[in-house]
Amino acid sequence: VREHGGEIMTGVRDFSLNLDGPGKAIRFSSGETLGIEFEALVSTIPIEELLTRLSPPENILKQVEKVGWRGLRLIFMHIEGEPQFEGESFYFPELAYVFGRVSVPKRFDPSMQPEPGLTALTCEVPCSENDKLWNMPAEKMYELCLESLRQSSLIGRGQRSRSEKNFIIGLPKIYPLYRVGWDEVIKSLLLYSAEKHPYAYFSGKPGLFLHNNIDHSVEIGLSLADDIIAGASAKDWISRLSVFHDLKLRD
Repeated sequence: VREHGGEIMTGVRDFSLNLDGPGKAIRFSSGETLGIEFEALVSTIPIEELLTRLSPPENILKQVEKVGWRGLRLIFMHIEGEPQFEGESFYFPELAYVFGRVSVPKRFDPSMQPEPGLTALTCEVPCSENDKLWNMPAEKMYELCLESLRQSSLIGRGQRSRSEKNFIIGLPKIYPLYRVGWDEVIKSLLLYSAEKHPYAYFSGKPGLFLHNNIDHSVEIGLSLADDIIAGASAKDWISRLSVFHDLKLRD
């Protein structure tokens, strides 16, 4: 992007949109107000978060309320020594464990663990925003993860955690909740947006309400770029929605 003269802005939380008329623009509030005009807008944030910024009518807001998500708390634990098993990722579907998956970053790339004698583990704890696990204090969450790591035999009973290096990241909208009728809700929101704002395109997992793999998202993004270059409208784009929702997740 930068090689072609583009700008990447990170950490943006507060913005407003004007998608009506020829002066389509996105404005950021960061001390001073910056305005960026565009011909096409591609959004990969959760679909309902963009639509609620565009002052939709009441019937659309009611549909937005039906969109639900499951989140994750990523618990980064540092233990002394090595895990007891070979491999990079471990899955735990049993309810006996607080996490659903544990990854060992340095087994993907040794540079991700520069300090010898320690192993960083990423414990993924499924939860929903503001539920018991989401609101659990960090020290209690570390204790639960450490006990689950030992109970699963991924680490030994004698292996200690270096708690001063632990930290947590909360991600509230990771997994779409596919309730009965979800597909009609998402289609209605995308169709409203396409008819009202024909230059706004949705893509990615949150933007299209998908549960897919990263290579699927890359493929979808490349396909969207081709469509925009070819002059396809947002309505043309969402006509292919069923193809994206039929993608099969691989673990």
